[in-house]
Amino acid sequence: MNNMTFPLLLVATGIFVALAVRSGSIRSFQFQISCFLILWILGEILSSLTSIFPSTFDQFEDWDMQIHLIAMIVFTSVIWIRFYYSYRTGYRLVDSLNSLLK
Repeated sequence: MNNMTFPLLLVATGIFVALAVRSGSIRSFQFQISCFLILWILGEILSSLTSIFPSTFDQFEDWDMQIHLIAMIVFTSVIWIRFYYSYRTGYRLVDSLNSLLK
């Protein structure tokens, strides 16, 4: 694994934590997607640590995939819940550019 992967993952985590804090509301799409990406990056950080220090992080070998699974469940939940509330309140989803211009 490249030596730059771990520091870049830490930088990405800092960026998305800052975006989540700056979004202001848990209900905002920016906050929800930032949380998903933070979880995803944490899984990658754990995977990177197990490859850099195999003897120290050997007991966490499969945890990175479980964190990725949790991130995918969060992402799917966000999309489905947002779709449900938009459908329930009567908002239309944009199908084409023409429907935006009307």
